[in-house]
Amino acid sequence: MSERVNFPYNAEFERNPYPGLLIAVEGLDGSGGTTQVSNLYSFFQREVPGAKIWATREPFDGPIGGFIRLALGKRLKIDNQTLQLTFSADRSDHLLAENGIIDRLKQAWIIICDRYSPSTPAYGYAAGLDIKWLWALQSKFILPDLTFFLDLPPETCLERKKQSNFSLELYEELETLRKTREGYELLMEMMPDLMVRIDGSRDEGLVYARIKNEIVKLPKFQQLVAGTVNGNQGFLSSSG
Repeated sequence: MSERVNFPYNAEFERNPYPGLLIAVEGLDGSGGTTQVSNLYSFFQREVPGAKIWATREPFDGPIGGFIRLALGKRLKIDNQTLQLTFSADRSDHLLAENGIIDRLKQAWIIICDRYSPSTPAYGYAAGLDIKWLWALQSKFILPDLTFFLDLPPETCLERKKQSNFSLELYEELETLRKTREGYELLMEMMPDLMVRIDGSRDEGLVYARIKNEIVKLPKFQQLVAGTVNGNQGFLSSSG
């Protein structure tokens, strides 16, 4: 008989320690996250003149992200555990690559990321994997300064995807979306300060206004704005 060894999935997470600002937007496919990332890009351009801003996404545009997109598009068959571990490897590449997230944060960039670490345990949970184990793996990655969860009924998300005329990807069936939303809920129970829940069913402009209201409260955002007002362009305009 094989020996089973219990290992608690306790893990510590570090909030972004760098001078740059990292904002992440989470939610089910079809919840409007990509639209809000675009809105935030324009917001930061307007409110923090001279800042270097990067709107990025996960999967990342590196080689691992390309592999993942093949799997999500059902052009490559891979088991769920391996796929979720690959998402984590892609996130590591996103953070550590030359001119990746950490390089830019060190140089005071503002980064808006369409999906980040909560996606892996949430979608992995929907695939039947251990959410605590998947979340413990994410402790190797810094937490954003602020993460938004755009909460929308799975039925609405699926209808939006169908209306977009894009083919549905691997995790875009109704029951899977319901389980994914449950995964996000479990994450917020485990770490209540992890994400700010936003009612994604409201008008796009109201969702955007709610997000902005949270961002302007951040001390780091206020410091970035003050740096521009004070003419401290060297702080904001370092190239990455």
